[in-house]
Amino acid sequence: MDKVFLYALLTAMLWGFAPLFGKVGLKMMDPLLALAIRTFFLFLTVNFLIIFTGKIKELFALLPSRGAFYVSCEAIFGAILGQLFYFYALKEGEASRVVPIASAFPLFTALFAFLFLGEKFQWQKVLGAILIVGGMTLLRR
Repeated sequence: MDKVFLYALLTAMLWGFAPLFGKVGLKMMDPLLALAIRTFFLFLTVNFLIIFTGKIKELFALLPSRGAFYVSCEAIFGAILGQLFYFYALKEGEASRVVPIASAFPLFTALFAFLFLGEKFQWQKVLGAILIVGGMTLLRR
């Protein structure tokens, strides 16, 4: 098994387990407050890792860069706004329905990459998109 596949599989397993904690925690609080707690914990953890690995100088060297701007935009759309709407959906809905629908984001990534990055839309991507839409339709009801 290659490293990329193993890392991706571990990611899927961890992301599959994490919503269980979120669902239980959201029973006790507002989604916006839950996002604040999640973000604060992430901030502390990531900063500890940056300091522990000695990458603090690299971090400050990257901050004024164009790459940092784009990564910041990704944080706003994905880690803040996307996570907030996800928490609202998870609080009100069943985790077994919310998570697969929210996990359909590759459909939108493929569409936006085609429109804005000039990526090619291949038949495998079209078939995958059709399957994603089918799965979302089944879970909608």
